[in-house]
Amino acid sequence: MWFRREQKNRRLRRGGVLNVKLRSDQVRATRTRLVSIALGVTFGTVFGLYLLWRAGEWALDKFVYENSTFAITSIEVQTDGVIAPEQLRRLTNVKLGANLISLDLASVKRNLELETTIDSVSVERVLPRTLKVCVTERDPIAQVNIPTASASGGIAASVLQLDANGFVMEPLDPKLRVIPLSQMSAQLPVLTA
Repeated sequence: MWFRREQKNRRLRRGGVLNVKLRSDQVRATRTRLVSIALGVTFGTVFGLYLLWRAGEWALDKFVYENSTFAITSIEVQTDGVIAPEQLRRLTNVKLGANLISLDLASVKRNLELETTIDSVSVERVLPRTLKVCVTERDPIAQVNIPTASASGGIAASVLQLDANGFVMEPLDPKLRVIPLSQMSAQLPVLTA
């Protein structure tokens, strides 16, 4: 007893041995289950986000962009020059009844600034139904007569105006003026070469 040696392999003394090796079909089933859960969660998340996005679009269309509360009923125009406000309303290309929220203010501003006699434009929404447009016009200080070829083969004089910064603009049609040309105080000086 005292000098008795113990066995070297202690596992053999134990009654039951734990089998740590799993069968390959169990491993494959576990992997398949994990992959299917991951794909299900991914698909569910993407589908849920898509539904949320579509519901948000529908809500914006229904409650904002197609809402008759935001239909434009008036376009207020302020100008510091001689262009008639009705002409400025036409140049905006905005129709009464259009939705104020969905209106592209940059395109309205660009439409007005394409007119050579307009220097700067400010466009803003006044909720719920008013579009406000403030226009700063260029003041001509001189005119230039330029000879051009006419359609009949002759030579005609084309008149262009210059403002204080040297910007070249076409003269405003007299029908579009608030103040007629005859009431203007003085004629513009003519520049010649």
